[in-house]
Amino acid sequence: RRRRRGDKGEEKEERKTFLFKVLYIRFIICVLVFHRIFCPYPCSQFTDIRCDTDWRKFDISCYFISNIKKNWTDSRKACMAQGADLVVIDSRDEQVFVHGLLQTGQNAWIGLTDSVQEGTWMWVDGTPLTTAYWEPEQPNSYSGNQDCGEIVQKPTETLDKWNDDGCFAAQLWICEK
Repeated sequence: RRRRRGDKGEEKEERKTFLFKVLYIRFIICVLVFHRIFCPYPCSQFTDIRCDTDWRKFDISCYFISNIKKNWTDSRKACMAQGADLVVIDSRDEQVFVHGLLQTGQNAWIGLTDSVQEGTWMWVDGTPLTTAYWEPEQPNSYSGNQDCGEIVQKPTETLDKWNDDGCFAAQLWICEK
């Protein structure tokens, strides 16, 4: 009798395991069907990104660095006219890549501003700044009129290359799409 009870317990566990596997497989099928219906593009579309002429690829984005200077607002408009926006830097690797787009001594606008609320830096996509690469003692809002972020190309050992500057200043800019 003890053995039979043990057998029933084992059978019950086997049925639970079997039902779990069936439910899991059904779940996976539903996810795949849902994905296919609402995301009918092959995965390669996202990994095999091709960038336009004069744009550089990094990860899943394309980047453009201007060769003329504009203020921050006009720089952003220029990016938007190309279906992009000023760059949003959200990783160490992206910081290294974007910094490498510049030649020594160049500065370029990035998509960072505290113009809505002084001291609260936000990206142009609406996300708050969480990882920052400010130069020492930056941002300082010098004379209370520096509300836009720029990346500065300096040959230093650190990744800290951001500065706040007056949005009216004419700079190169970097777009991302």
